[in-house]
Amino acid sequence: MKRLYIILLGFICLVSCKKEYNFKIDSSVQDRLVIEANLNNLNTPQMIRLTQMEKMLKPVDHSSSGNKKHGIPVDKAKVVLTDGKGKSYTFKRYVEFEGATFNGYYRFEKQIPAHSGDKFTLTVSVKGKVYKAESIVESCPDIIKIKYTLAKSEIPGKEDQYVPLISFTNPDKPAYYLLREVEVNTNSDGTEFISWSNRAWTFSILSSKMLNKNVVDLRVDDGQSPSGSSFYLGGPGSTIRVYMFALNKETYKFYESLIRQFDNDGGAFQPFPSSAPTNFSNNAIGWFNISDGRYADVKIGK
Repeated sequence: MKRLYIILLGFICLVSCKKEYNFKIDSSVQDRLVIEANLNNLNTPQMIRLTQMEKMLKPVDHSSSGNKKHGIPVDKAKVVLTDGKGKSYTFKRYVEFEGATFNGYYRFEKQIPAHSGDKFTLTVSVKGKVYKAESIVESCPDIIKIKYTLAKSEIPGKEDQYVPLISFTNPDKPAYYLLREVEVNTNSDGTEFISWSNRAWTFSILSSKMLNKNVVDLRVDDGQSPSGSSFYLGGPGSTIRVYMFALNKETYKFYESLIRQFDNDGGAFQPFPSSAPTNFSNNAIGWFNISDGRYADVKIGK
């Protein structure tokens, strides 16, 4: 009985102890620059985004329209891409994107001539600080064929989805890919415009180690992605475009680390949450990559 009293007394003391703790955030957090720079060599404008980390525990809108809850935009920066021969490409501040006003975006209007084996350096200068990162271009195989299949929904009330299938030939060495799907539309003047999924994650990544030499009718979501098949677009009569980009191993590992963060459920066998890697100098956050890319279209029958 005496032992029971001692245990109860210890438990009461334990649960009755309370200490207030003022959570403090490192003052250097707000000074850290976040750089989103996923570029390619296709004939489309290239975009880079710069923001600063928030030193608070809730989202804040720092823009006039659009661009909500995505960090503090950095609008007075010098952004220059340089190839291995010393040729430079300057990204200009770009404030209007898809009809909305955005801040922190920088754009290069022309195609960047990047080929397999080329080395590029991205330099970002903000308030006297210089941030640099390098990327080497990997070769992307040609797309042999694109078609689609109708995936029947097993969830009541959810529509069936038209899933793009891609065929290509793997190289003899290890390779890493990023696959993305968009919908191609036409303006009244005949020009094209692209519709993206409104999901936060709209692509999948995969390694050639998981594929056969000849890849035939691969679903574009068969790689790693926290979104699964939910980013599919298009219906009868629409045109779907599949982009395929070659990644270097370091970039593939970067995306892998992000997916692990999304998938972490806090279980005992999950790795402890940590910051994603970065290839930028001077304590910046983010990743710079430039890819060799291919794309092909398929029209869904009515």
